[in-house]
Amino acid sequence: MYKKVILILFVVLAVSSAIYALLDRRPVTTSSDEAYKAYEKGLDYYNKLYTKEALQEYERAFKLDPQFAMAHFRAATLFYDFDRKEKYEESREKALALLDKVKDIERLQILHGFARIDRNMKEVEKYSKELIDRYPDHFETVYIQAHKLYEEQKFEEAAEASLRILKINPEYALAYNLLGYIYYFLGEYEKSLEYLKKYAEIAEGQANPHDSRGEILMYLGHYDEALREFMIADSIKPNLQFVITHMGDVYSSKWMFRDAIGAYMKTAELASNERMRVEQNLKISSCYYYMDKADEGIAILEETVNGSPDNIALHSRLGGLYALTGDLDKALVELGMVKGLIAREQASDNYPDSVERHTPLAQLYLESRIALARGYYPEAVDYLKQVLDQLKPYNFAYPLRRMGEVYLEAGMPDSAIAVLSEVLERNPNDALCLYRLSEAYQLKNMAKEQMEALKRFLAVTKDADENISRIREARLTLSRLENLITS
Repeated sequence: MYKKVILILFVVLAVSSAIYALLDRRPVTTSSDEAYKAYEKGLDYYNKLYTKEALQEYERAFKLDPQFAMAHFRAATLFYDFDRKEKYEESREKALALLDKVKDIERLQILHGFARIDRNMKEVEKYSKELIDRYPDHFETVYIQAHKLYEEQKFEEAAEASLRILKINPEYALAYNLLGYIYYFLGEYEKSLEYLKKYAEIAEGQANPHDSRGEILMYLGHYDEALREFMIADSIKPNLQFVITHMGDVYSSKWMFRDAIGAYMKTAELASNERMRVEQNLKISSCYYYMDKADEGIAILEETVNGSPDNIALHSRLGGLYALTGDLDKALVELGMVKGLIAREQASDNYPDSVERHTPLAQLYLESRIALARGYYPEAVDYLKQVLDQLKPYNFAYPLRRMGEVYLEAGMPDSAIAVLSEVLERNPNDALCLYRLSEAYQLKNMAKEQMEALKRFLAVTKDADENISRIREARLTLSRLENLITS
């Protein structure tokens, strides 16, 4: 997933310490063989996305050599991920204080990494350019290039950069992982899965290859296969938070919302930081909405937003639920909160002029919900098109589903069928799209097509929770149509 790709941005090529017996031949600056061994062991764990174990080794490395700047830096990035603020500041301060004692490339890597944490895009751009200009063929520089191109959705160029990584080291497993995601977004699904197969072969016995393959299979609607991959990943390395939340995503896709909520709650317990815990509550609230328990979903978000009052996504989603349940006054209050928080964030001068500024997705999402609740259909569609422009191809299904909903409310079934069918081309088992598609066919009095959509919807949700209104209605409607045809 995209967040995993970000997580491995600073992973470097692990090389045996025996080869680098001399200080000036090591890729990082340390005077201690034992510290270097611990550092390399930490990198090995980090390559596998076993971050807790990686942090332990980085800490061991800088305890063995307190002047080991890169060990302090690597540890700092993980302290930040784990919300250990005091330890983060301590390791950050030590890493920065040692900049004059390290190689130039280490200095730039450290400054680039902290600029990303600070979300100072001017500095990120500056140090990225310096790294690329000075060290165009260095392993980590090429990885930064690939990641930057991936973020910019320049997937063909990102693929070329990733293949350059493999020319440097054909056995670097995570490059195959990145290529798997790149080719998924390029629409070359077989190639995507082939690269992930290669990733699994090279990284045999690791959890993440199975998680990545499961994620792509889930995106393609192969939910049972995806769940098997996630279970294999969990058997290899139990309780990795990204694996457990992916299990929840599969259950949610199959409308097994109770199981999904259980997985998200477990992920929240395992979460290394508050951001991950908030994300799980957002997912749980969505499950409750589709279980016809919107009030419980709202209650969860209200409680969560009290603990994270500056979280823009939380206010946006809470406002969306208010709009869906007809409480426009509260929805508008949340829209005001979203706009205020965004204005505060945009007041920062951390973004270079080269970065195009869009209306943030959180605001567009909530504006579309409010417009739909008011019956302002063209405005709702316009907001969703702006969402689509920013999300595509990462998560184009979401705005297109919502557009289908708007078109249905507006009595425009042909437009609804067009956008919903676009989603189903990539994922033919998107349950909500299939349900909405049946509604569109009903508006056009296309009984056979409606029946087919309902059958597909009920097949996908065959293991779903009981007493979900949409499933009850789908069964009743399908039965009625079958009786009409046979009578």
